[in-house]
Amino acid sequence: MKGSPVLGVAGSPCPALFCFAMSAASILVYGHEARLLETRQWVLEKAGFAVHATTDLREAMERVEQGTALLILCHTLSGEDSKRVLAEARGRRPETKVLILTTHRPVEREDDGVEILSAFIGPRVLLAAVEKALGA
Repeated sequence: MKGSPVLGVAGSPCPALFCFAMSAASILVYGHEARLLETRQWVLEKAGFAVHATTDLREAMERVEQGTALLILCHTLSGEDSKRVLAEARGRRPETKVLILTTHRPVEREDDGVEILSAFIGPRVLLAAVEKALGA
């Protein structure tokens, strides 16, 4: 994977799973289950990303308008919900990259800024997909 090792707290090396270059890119994780979102947020923050997680659609769309670089839609959303949120996010800020995690048949891609992955991927694959989406 791309990225340079980073130092953890007090200059100690970070765990091998999380050794990536820090990124100033803003990531938003949206879904219905707060604990799952917190876990994904933790993984991404340990890798050096600026991340916010929310279960509130209004808050999510406000953050998209403010310039979120990557919107991650959790598999706790139905396929129809994912399509609706994707359309609303694109209506507010078309350049936002989107990563959809799903346990269902993937929704059809609306454009090149959408990546669809299985929700059952491990943290390494999630981090690689995030870096790819952000062009890191």
